[in-house]
Amino acid sequence: VGKTAGEGRALTAVVHLSPAEVVASPSYREWMQGLRGTPQHVLANPAACEFQPAVFPASIELQHKLHSLHAQLFPPPAPPSPVPASYSAAASALEAAGVRAVAGKNLLKFHLRPVAAQGVDTSSVLALRTMKEVQEELARDVPA
Repeated sequence: VGKTAGEGRALTAVVHLSPAEVVASPSYREWMQGLRGTPQHVLANPAACEFQPAVFPASIELQHKLHSLHAQLFPPPAPPSPVPASYSAAASALEAAGVRAVAGKNLLKFHLRPVAAQGVDTSSVLALRTMKEVQEELARDVPA
């Protein structure tokens, strides 16, 4: 909660656990637009966020490497599941209506202090490498 001149306290961030149907509803959007200030909305419903089964990049790369060695013995790591279309559509509708919204992801952060750095921080969100990228790296590392 922050201060807004002449209005008392205003919200800085709101975390929503609501399903897509609720977030997409006009009454919910109207409620969101009626909040004081211009809070950042983080859509964090587990069913709506991009899901990454493994958090550590090194473990994912190891799974890719093992799979390259013996595909039957070592299954590939599960790919991240995409954000469901219904939730993406709801988030897009919120953005179009002027509501600042972001879909939740593993390791997404929201800084409240210091005020100069206030907001969404995606610096820790992992950019996972594909199996093809890992295989290309392995091919480069193997002596000819």
